[in-house]
Amino acid sequence: ICMFRIAVSIAAPFFVVYELSILKFSYLQFTIISAVEILSTFAFLSLWGKINDEKGSKMVIIITGLIIPIIPLLYLFSKDYLFLIGVTVLSGAAWGGFNLAVGNFIFDASSPEDRVRYVAYFNLLHGIAVFIGAATGGLLLKLPIISIPTLFFISGMLRLAVAFFLFPAMREMRIITISFDRKM
Repeated sequence: ICMFRIAVSIAAPFFVVYELSILKFSYLQFTIISAVEILSTFAFLSLWGKINDEKGSKMVIIITGLIIPIIPLLYLFSKDYLFLIGVTVLSGAAWGGFNLAVGNFIFDASSPEDRVRYVAYFNLLHGIAVFIGAATGGLLLKLPIISIPTLFFISGMLRLAVAFFLFPAMREMRIITISFDRKM
């Protein structure tokens, strides 16, 4: 999860700069796009919660972990405001599921007596990962060949690499019921 957060944080601080300075969104447009992401997160939490309960946290982490890398890459395809509203809906939906599943995974992986310590360690490592990613993005942006869209591409590819190679290696920590139909 921390490797994923490093990859995410390489680009994350620069979405605001990109939207306001490069795309020239008004503050109203920026506020709307930010609100859409929050509303989308809440709108999809129930769905992700059901999937998490039925299939486990690992499944939700893998699904959302494969959607999240697409988001910065979609910013490279179009500068159209309505298109980016759609990307924001996808982002909110995916991040809501990812964050829910990561939280549930930590609870499932820890015993009640160790839970506070595990959550504290996770938050410490998470904060360090965000710092490393954001600092790396800022340093990369100082290079003359790197632009904000290039950071989006780098971040998307690193997110995809982590999701593709590391998330499947995770072990589900909860006992889940898997139903088989006759076709299987």
